[in-house]
Amino acid sequence: MSEAFEISIGPEEYFRLNNGRVLKNLNELLNALKSLNEETFEFHVNEQKNDFGNWIRYVFKDEELAKSI
Repeated sequence: MSEAFEISIGPEEYFRLNNGRVLKNLNELLNALKSLNEETFEFHVNEQKNDFGNWIRYVFKDEELAKSI
């Protein structure tokens, strides 16, 4: 498992889903991805962007994990 899963971040770096849910770490992202509806997922991941990948890349500094997601 990536070392990024062990990193703690501050509230200014939390991920805010368009449905109002706030993700505070990568474990919460993993759990959220299992239950997100299609509309919420496609808001954050589509042909123009990958918000989840960018969050991992810039907040957790894990390029490999960001690419894989």
